[in-house]
Amino acid sequence: MSYFDSNPNKSINFRYEPKGYWFDSPSIFMKDGKYQIACDDEQLRSSEEFDSIEQIFDHNLRMKSPTFKKYDTYIKFVLDNEIKKGRHFGALMMEVRF
Repeated sequence: MSYFDSNPNKSINFRYEPKGYWFDSPSIFMKDGKYQIACDDEQLRSSEEFDSIEQIFDHNLRMKSPTFKKYDTYIKFVLDNEIKKGRHFGALMMEVRF
């Protein structure tokens, strides 16, 4: 029997219980030859268009973007409200999906 035939964790019952707060991630899409950022949350809707995908990921341009300012304000608002409700945060974890 090889290592791959056995499951050393078979007897352990893993039950993941997410903690913290999870933001919905925005999506990038192209419409009429322009890139846009979309989010399910209506407060974060943006009509800002980008000529290239590089513009979306350009740190200097992003920091001046109205879309960035919306996200920044929204994230701070949500975290402040969660803290007021008594939630504690020990870390910020970001996941990037490509």
